[in-house]
Amino acid sequence: MEVQPLPSRKRKLSDASHESLNASCAQASAAPAAVSDDALAALLDGDGSAPQRRQARVPSPPPPSVREAAFVNNTARRTLHDFFRKPAVQRRAGSLLSANAATGTAYRMEEMLPSAWRKELSQHFSTPSWRSLCAFVRAERASSKRIYPPERLTFHAFQRCHFDDVKVVIIGQDPYHNEGQAHGLCFSVPRGVPPPPSLVNIFTELAAEYPADGGSDNSSVPEAFRVPPHGCLEAWADQGVLLLNAVLTVEAHKAGSHAKQGGWQKFTDEVIRVLDERKRAEHGGIVFMLWGNYAKEKGAKVNSQRHLVLRAAHPSPMSATRGGWFGCNHFRMANDYLKAHGRQPIRWNALTEPAAAPHADAHF
Repeated sequence: MEVQPLPSRKRKLSDASHESLNASCAQASAAPAAVSDDALAALLDGDGSAPQRRQARVPSPPPPSVREAAFVNNTARRTLHDFFRKPAVQRRAGSLLSANAATGTAYRMEEMLPSAWRKELSQHFSTPSWRSLCAFVRAERASSKRIYPPERLTFHAFQRCHFDDVKVVIIGQDPYHNEGQAHGLCFSVPRGVPPPPSLVNIFTELAAEYPADGGSDNSSVPEAFRVPPHGCLEAWADQGVLLLNAVLTVEAHKAGSHAKQGGWQKFTDEVIRVLDERKRAEHGGIVFMLWGNYAKEKGAKVNSQRHLVLRAAHPSPMSATRGGWFGCNHFRMANDYLKAHGRQPIRWNALTEPAAAPHADAHF
């Protein structure tokens, strides 16, 4: 009797199935990143589902390396795509890209400075500290943080005060960090914002130096000082008072947050050095007002033989009440010095006049 062979235990694949599987295997092993969704579905029984148990004797699955390569490749590709679509990730990635660009020429803060200041400070703009500062500030502004002052007002002190017009330098420390206060001038706030306590004490000292009664103590300028209904000091900047903070940006509600980076201090040190060396006594000299220990240290290298250097306590309530601020007479002494060198004194009472436009060179 002729014995018939038993049926094969393995499912036979059609020629078309063999070709499809071989093609998918070749694609997965050669370039895993190119495996498509359709190819993956073909590997998973054609409809994207796992093989079904049709009987006890199930066929052996394709080699694990083929199936795993296709699955891992597509899963990873989809996961990364979904991850980078998240807004928070896009913001962080954008910040990093912006910071990288800022180390080159994509973001150069010096372009916001007026031309006269750019010329005088040009050597500093090629230093590593300046490039690092540009990258830092760009990344901070590109993030979800609130940075003060607004970008266009970062160099407001320089835009309102032309280099050739500088007569007085008042050194502050850090921009105001509450909403709506900082606008690029130390101790100053925009019109409509209540004057901070330090500025109130500045006005009090001015009123004492130039009293409204027009007595003998009021001879330096014809008008007495009257406390203005606002705290905007742009009228001083327009006359040649450089209202210079040591650090020009800050994160909202975090005093000194940008001082830690260090770049702003080096920039403002260079500003003071250039003013000290270029503005010599024979050309009239400059009055430097250093209020508080921080400002005194900042201006420690200013040559007092070339310029008038005035030191006093900080006008903040905590310092002023201890003595050393009220009665310092700085504003009167500054005008006396300017007049003695043939220069126009500062009209401190100009704050009550209508706001003026910035210098013509402010944006060029």
